[in-house]
Amino acid sequence: MKSRIFITLSLALMIVLYIVSLGGGVSSQFSTKDKKATEDQLTIGVSPAMRGTLPFSALFGSRTIPGVEIRIDGEVKGITDENGELLAKWIVAGKHNWSAIYEGKEVSQGEFEISAVTDAKIVDRAVRLRGEELRESGKLYALKDDWTFVHTVKNTGTTVIDHYTIELIASSGKGSSMKIELISPPIPGWIWKPFAGDLKSGRRRIEVKFKGDGVEIIDGCSAHPMKNVTLESTISKEGLWPGESITVAFEEPYVNCLDEIYKCMELKLNTEIRQKVVDVDKGIMNMIIKEYKVLFYTFHDIKAQLTLKGFNKKEIASLYLYIDDTMYDTAPWFDYEWL
Repeated sequence: MKSRIFITLSLALMIVLYIVSLGGGVSSQFSTKDKKATEDQLTIGVSPAMRGTLPFSALFGSRTIPGVEIRIDGEVKGITDENGELLAKWIVAGKHNWSAIYEGKEVSQGEFEISAVTDAKIVDRAVRLRGEELRESGKLYALKDDWTFVHTVKNTGTTVIDHYTIELIASSGKGSSMKIELISPPIPGWIWKPFAGDLKSGRRRIEVKFKGDGVEIIDGCSAHPMKNVTLESTISKEGLWPGESITVAFEEPYVNCLDEIYKCMELKLNTEIRQKVVDVDKGIMNMIIKEYKVLFYTFHDIKAQLTLKGFNKKEIASLYLYIDDTMYDTAPWFDYEWL
């Protein structure tokens, strides 16, 4: 009888142990045996880097493993998600070491290299005018308004950026709100029209340079430093690191913007341009072009009158982003009408 009871208890104990071995009654994700195997056999997949972005995946056999901490050069970049994946972003160019930590233990490590890519994007832009921040369109008094030009640039490459150039281009067509009248001397229309077209196509280059933890803005044509410049974000002394953004604003009378556009025209036409405000309220100014050459003709002291007053037509302006004369991005900027 005693031997039968002993055999029965032994069978019951064996059944319980078998159920436990299958995971019954274990609340954690892995059994004790699985945990040990995970520490020994958990694999980290590292896909090829793309523009400073490195995909990681954590697997145990065919199962994905969440909660694996990924470190790059000793810095925690994140933890694998429920799909066992992590996308480590904005890694600077060069050679790097990585390691994977699971449940407090290092389970894998390796190294990789990121190629150097220079890239940047215009991610925001606005005009502050008469106490209002405008992003799409607005109206302004050309000869008496002050304006603030605001833009945000993001480093989307793998190298540190310490300078860039923003070019403002305002292209005016037949429906322009700028009226141009030739005062003197008399010039044939076929010669005058291309010149008038130059006057209606404004272009301004603004050079942004990082100095220490600040910023300096210089007009690209006149080389005049901008005043009233505000850095609306923090930046390191080395410059703008991958993934970081910088927001810069500068305030000036709008007529200063027109002056700088004419400076660019001087360079384009290889001449000297003088301007004089005639009527502030009506937006009228005179321009005198010292010399204008076209084909075999040369004209001196051309005097024209510009009326910068709305005719229910909006000018269309765009921004272009350059680094070392290479264009990286364009963005529609602002549609405006002169009042």
